[in-house]
Amino acid sequence: MNYFLFLASDSAYVLPEVEVKAKYYKKVEMTKTSRIISENDAQILISSFDKIEEGFLKFPTIAFEGKDAHGSVVAVRGFSRYRTVALLDGYRIATDREIGPSMYFSVSDMFSAVEILEGSGASSFGSGAIGGSVIYYLRGTDSKNEIDLSYGTNGNNYKVFVGYKPIKNFYLASAFNGSDNYYYPDTSLQEKLWTNSFINSQRSSYKKLNFLSAYKFKNYEFKIGYFRVFDLYRAIFGNSIRLYPKDEQIYFITSSENLTIGSHYYNFISRTIKGDTMDVVYNGYDLGFNYSYKFLIFDYFGRMNVNSKVYKNAQFQYDELKNAGYNNFGLTAFNSNKFKNLVLSYALRLGFYNQENNFNFSPSGHIGAIYNFNIFYIRPNVQFAYRFPELVETKSYVLKPRGFIIGNEKLNPEKALNNEIAFGISKNSLKIEIYGFHSAIWDFIEMIKQDTLTTNGDTIFTYQNLEGISNIFGLGFSTILNLDNWTFTLNYAFMEGKGKLNGKEIELSDIPPSRIFSEIEYKLNRIIFSFNGIYSFAKKGENVSPIEAERPSYLMLNSLISFLIKENVKFSVITTNLNNVVAYRSLDPSSMPLPSRNIKFQFDYLF
Repeated sequence: MNYFLFLASDSAYVLPEVEVKAKYYKKVEMTKTSRIISENDAQILISSFDKIEEGFLKFPTIAFEGKDAHGSVVAVRGFSRYRTVALLDGYRIATDREIGPSMYFSVSDMFSAVEILEGSGASSFGSGAIGGSVIYYLRGTDSKNEIDLSYGTNGNNYKVFVGYKPIKNFYLASAFNGSDNYYYPDTSLQEKLWTNSFINSQRSSYKKLNFLSAYKFKNYEFKIGYFRVFDLYRAIFGNSIRLYPKDEQIYFITSSENLTIGSHYYNFISRTIKGDTMDVVYNGYDLGFNYSYKFLIFDYFGRMNVNSKVYKNAQFQYDELKNAGYNNFGLTAFNSNKFKNLVLSYALRLGFYNQENNFNFSPSGHIGAIYNFNIFYIRPNVQFAYRFPELVETKSYVLKPRGFIIGNEKLNPEKALNNEIAFGISKNSLKIEIYGFHSAIWDFIEMIKQDTLTTNGDTIFTYQNLEGISNIFGLGFSTILNLDNWTFTLNYAFMEGKGKLNGKEIELSDIPPSRIFSEIEYKLNRIIFSFNGIYSFAKKGENVSPIEAERPSYLMLNSLISFLIKENVKFSVITTNLNNVVAYRSLDPSSMPLPSRNIKFQFDYLF
């Protein structure tokens, strides 16, 4: 299917709504209302890909984070994944750093669109505001009838998706996909540009089953989603193996023009085999709602009855968490003023965070502007935000493939002041933007090595507030040029993060290497040809966090040929990792490289 990715400005959710139309092959396929500065301020990517994450490659400001090809988490502008907030129809879902499963295990076809709010503090919830947010929209009653089939050569990966409207205001969808064994490139050849070697012993397999139903009554839409993962298997380097025998999630979402209410239940098992078999069983539920009235937004998000039990060789050992949880609620006031060539926007959120009956004040705010003169524009932005530690940072004692993580209950909340400025040119078929940003973060929460278990070499990790102010800097460049049937894209992004631990300057973790993305696309009648490359610079030596691993540079090549057989029928051949290069999404030492070369055949039918 075609995913529509709207990249809004930092001023999202604090400005009047405007209508943005997304086009695919000169035909309007989606019209969406989004709170952005102007239609020109939204960069719109429309492409065909099986996994939502694949589309993010086009934008270097959005970095890959996470464990592997099936459990990745998206971070905005390289900020750590636990500062990225994922939402479904405005409802926040737990991220990878929080206790419980991640939304990214679900089949991506269950979503109709992705809206990425760049920078920090963009979410109206305010929580996790240091890293921005990614909003996933579940399919609803406005969806079309669709059949989507695909098959990939790497690991015999397959997918079947069917969405159908039996009556006008009722929609049903089901998706099933899986893989026998995903193969990975031979890491001994990682300095090579092009290889044909694979690692037979390092591979993954999975099966996912998803259901979704939506019903609209007057101005209210009700959605129920059920997502289930069976035996997600992922090999780890060395003698350790990670499995996810069960991941079960249920979502209830009700939404109207001004109100969204959501509830999420999960039951999740994470298994590590390293001599003994260690299981961690998570379960709990979330509740959230968001109500907007004129220039005010009231929001709430709570995690309740969060439990985490540890088993060794099927025998219960201890409770990591028992009936834990927290509440986060607040009131946001926002407004904007429009002048001839200038738009000003500002917002203030008065938030409160409650954990174990300890109430804390968590304010956040924003002021931004965009000034247009002729074909040029300038966009400055300033934000401040609080982030309180998550349960996994304060309470958890988690078994990892490379050791243990012990929570720290004495952590202070993070406080951040973020500054950004962008200069751009927008004229007809050409758009160029150069931007820079800086984040000053007080009490930055970082994972550190605490000790080593000498009996088996495992490492004990914990979390600690770094000293003084930690700084994150970034520079970026983006350009898109359309010439008749040709489209040229070139992006570059650089990030650097520094903090102090025990008086010594260290590199912050989860800061991705610099990278370049380039793409050429050509449209010939009903055929689209696309070829792109991603070059990631090496990250070594002092530029690597003490808890992370060095990674070499790589150039990954991808291609797409799409045939529009009819207006509603499309066949595509998509090749990822064409040159079979060794590429990592994360600097995590336990992370595996991206899967080897995969040729996928995809058939889409709308009716």
